[in-house]
Amino acid sequence: MSASVSCQEKMSSKVPLFRTFKRNGSSGKRLLFLFPWAGGNISCYDELFSSLKGHAEVWRFCLPRKENNRYHCLTQAVHDAAKELRTKLSDKEFIVFGHSFGAMFSFLVLEHCKKEFGIEPLHAFFSGTPAPNSSERIELFKTIDTLATDEDFRDYLDKQGGVTDTIRQSEFYNDFVENFKADLRLSQQCRVWQNKEDYPPLTCPLTFFYGKDDVNPDLEAWRKLTSGAFDDQKMDGGHFFLLETTNSACIREHLKTALMSNEQSS
Repeated sequence: MSASVSCQEKMSSKVPLFRTFKRNGSSGKRLLFLFPWAGGNISCYDELFSSLKGHAEVWRFCLPRKENNRYHCLTQAVHDAAKELRTKLSDKEFIVFGHSFGAMFSFLVLEHCKKEFGIEPLHAFFSGTPAPNSSERIELFKTIDTLATDEDFRDYLDKQGGVTDTIRQSEFYNDFVENFKADLRLSQQCRVWQNKEDYPPLTCPLTFFYGKDDVNPDLEAWRKLTSGAFDDQKMDGGHFFLLETTNSACIREHLKTALMSNEQSS
């Protein structure tokens, strides 16, 4: 995988990386895969996107959170996620949404799926992170490299937003910080995407969402990652703009449109 360092783990995770809702409302031909932000758990998108169960079979991604099951190798994590995603497809079409760390990780998964399995989504939706082939990604690496203590990570979390007082005061906050740290450290293995041989890596349509008060993204870098149609959506808010009611409704509508567009008959 071009965007990560070479590393090996002896065993793939025995924990399922994708989980569906207990009552998944659609048995149609299309699937939606959701990839969370750093520290996010299996349910972090439930309030935002559970209504899409009526339009797709929804699968939520989450890395193993117990210390003895954590991934320490990004290459292995991407390989396992791509392999498991493929097993969910059968002959079904799919779309992908990822925010922040989830956008970076899902891009790597899609790159692997196309290169190794020859499959791509109907549409890729990425949100709230620098493109993996951009100078902004390098600056993000430098910032994360400076985080040394738990207090550093907590301060960084506060600047990003998205962590409510309820979460900070809960018994799960320390676990959330540990998960956040683990995801960021994993993401540090992903350096600037430089695979010129297979450029661009994707051919599917790509939409990028971003908050106007977040770091100004290099939209041209995102555009270069696909030979398909590209669209960008600027929204009010900072890094967690997607948690705003108006913005989440807009994102849902984009996903719904992609799921329903040109739907093949059974």
